[in-house]
Amino acid sequence: MKPKRFLSIPIFSVFLFLGFVYYVTVFVFIEDWVGLQTSPGFLNALIFTVLAFLSLFSFFLCVSSDPGRVPPSYVPDFEEGNVADQGTNRNRTTRTGKEEACIGIEREEGLLVAFREPLPEALG
Repeated sequence: MKPKRFLSIPIFSVFLFLGFVYYVTVFVFIEDWVGLQTSPGFLNALIFTVLAFLSLFSFFLCVSSDPGRVPPSYVPDFEEGNVADQGTNRNRTTRTGKEEACIGIEREEGLLVAFREPLPEALG
């Protein structure tokens, strides 16, 4: 765990925001509402303190843990000359396992509708 990780503006702003919300909730709202010396005020302050601590603890765990990496065995799916598979492949496999080809796209009531038919080699 690197302490430098906690010295950034976004992380400091989260701590500052949570501290402000805690101070206003406990020492302004609860104190004015029922008072911190009463049993309901103490209980409300205790519950809010536990929730604030749990949120700070989960934020600390998120900041200090490693987010993970892409596995070394991952290889992007390239088709048709280094173009990623984002709409260039007009074939797809249906739930039944048959391949279909897109034969046309038509705009119908504001939606794009793709007409598909089975590929000849998938019929056999």
